[in-house]
Amino acid sequence: MDYVQPFLRDWADRDLDLRKVERYYEDLMSELERRETQFNSVLDRGDSLIKAYHPAHKVIEAHLAAMQVRDRLVEIFRLVG
Repeated sequence: MDYVQPFLRDWADRDLDLRKVERYYEDLMSELERRETQFNSVLDRGDSLIKAYHPAHKVIEAHLAAMQVRDRLVEIFRLVG
């Protein structure tokens, strides 16, 4: 799925196909819901590795932080959408 598409769309276009936009949004939300379990699993596994002082726990911590930032942005887009 092309996540950049909404940002490149000409929202001032009078011929904007709103049904297509709605379909895109619904597909995006469905895909995010399908991935949520896997996302949470990765966060849980990362947390357990950090707590176990994995040799790369600093790197894991940084990746988890980046994932959480992206997740917050997705939540913002959900609210805006």
